[in-house]
Amino acid sequence: MNSFGLTAGEYVDESFIGLDLGSKTIESCEFDACEFHDAVFNGATIKTSRFVDCAFTGCDLSLMEPIDSLFSGCAFEECRITGVNWSMAIRRDAAITEPNSFTHCDLSLSNFAELDLTGWRFVDCRVNEAGFRESTLADAHFERADLGGADFAHADFSGATLIDCPGLYLDPAITKLAGTTVSATTALQIAEALGLRIHNPDH
Repeated sequence: MNSFGLTAGEYVDESFIGLDLGSKTIESCEFDACEFHDAVFNGATIKTSRFVDCAFTGCDLSLMEPIDSLFSGCAFEECRITGVNWSMAIRRDAAITEPNSFTHCDLSLSNFAELDLTGWRFVDCRVNEAGFRESTLADAHFERADLGGADFAHADFSGATLIDCPGLYLDPAITKLAGTTVSATTALQIAEALGLRIHNPDH
């Protein structure tokens, strides 16, 4: 029995509205195709649990610790997910079978270092000061994501898409960018990182 009253087990196609799990422990639960609306996971410890094809809307997951847990194919919209250390919490052998997506979310100060984030989507999000060092971002999609201060050293962006991401800094010397699709503004940011001077014939 979890401290908030849910028995450890499997929950399928269920909807949780206004659930307050702040600073509580969730253990040995499996959520499949469940919906969470305005739920609070702030400071919660998520142990040996799985969230597959779940939707989170207007939730607060800041400082959550998903220990030995898995989020696969989940969609987060208008959620606050700051300060989550995904890199330390998720098992390295727990394969993320489907990418997660974030829309209008705040993921600032979170850590994704060394994780396989292939195909993950970050659209209209704040991702300030987040750590992606040595992460795999192949086929990932960043669009209108504020990436100020984010660390992408030695990350792999092969086949990824980067569109209009303010604050983005990539060093092509230590970042894999083969096949990456970029917007004009992003191309300028990368060129400036190389120390190139951009010629503007109109000035």
